[in-house]
Formats: sequence, structure tokens, C-alpha cells
Amino acid sequence: ISHDMRTPLNGIIGYTNLALEETGKSREKEKEYLDKIKISGEFLLNLINDTLDISKIESGKYELRPEVVDSEELLRGITVSIQSMADAKGVRFILDSGRAYLGYVRVDRLNTQKIVLNLLSNAVKFTPEGGTVSLTIEKIDPKVNKGMNCRVIVSDNGIGISEDFLPKLFE
Repeated sequence: ISHDMRTPLNGIIGYTNLALEETGKSREKEKEYLDKIKISGEFLLNLINDTLDISKIESGKYELRPEVVDSEELLRGITVSIQSMADAKGVRFILDSGRAYLGYVRVDRLNTQKIVLNLLSNAVKFTPEGGTVSLTIEKIDPKVNKGMNCRVIVSDNGIGISEDFLPKLFE
């Protein structure tokens, strides 16, 4: 859980420093950084609120909370949080959502953000400086269960997962 909280907190701190550097120079850049700080802060608040529900998770009473969300806003929240981490490490981050349905979707926003952000932050962490991490979102055809389905792919050119760990990957 602390790992999940570190990424948006690093985004808040990084973009705050950038906003402070722009103070008095560029109102547009300053506003852009403040918007990113807000997104990262809201994500961090949601993680903290979710952490408070830990007893529900441990007792098996935790329920997913699907809601209708704007998928572009959801992606923006994820990418803003990871971009500062990638920038700080000198890793190139690429978002490819050109083959995705970008509209309103019904998902558990926080859990979706946590899963994708965790995959991306691990990819950045284990990718060397000068490397590349990419997030690809693509629509899956044909439709399954009367809905639009997407595949989320996180790829990088980091060290990878050892053969010995693969059988334990989903434990």
C-alpha cells in the first residue's frame, strides 16, 4: 500500500517544484502543473480512503464499486502520476490509446487506477535510464458480455521477470 501511495505523492512533490519554478514566468505552465498536482492529490486521497477499508478486504467483505467514468480522465489520472516518476528516472513514457474506445465506461475507478499504476510504476522502477515504458489500451473485438472490452498492455525494456518467479506471478 505504501508503494501505491508513493507514486502520486512523488507526482505532487515533483509538479509542485516545477510550479514553483514557473511562478511569475508562465501562468499557463503554472496552471498545468497545479492541475496535475490536483489529479495526483485526489488519487492519493482515494488510496488513503481505500486503505481505511483494509479490514473489509481482509474479511472478504470488500465489494467492487463500479461507476461510470470518462476513460480519458481515468487515463489522464494514471499517466500524470507516472509521468513524473518516469521523467525523474530518465525513462521515456509512451501512452498509445489510438485503438481504444475513449468514452464513458463502467469500472471501479480506484482499483483500475491502482492496478495499472502499480504495473507502470514497477515497469519504470525496473527500466534503466534511457529505457522506454509504454501503456497500450486497445479495444477487443468482438464484444464480450454485451459491452466494450479493452486490453491493457504495459511493456518496457527493463530487466524482466525471472523464470523462477513466473509460476508465482498471480499469487
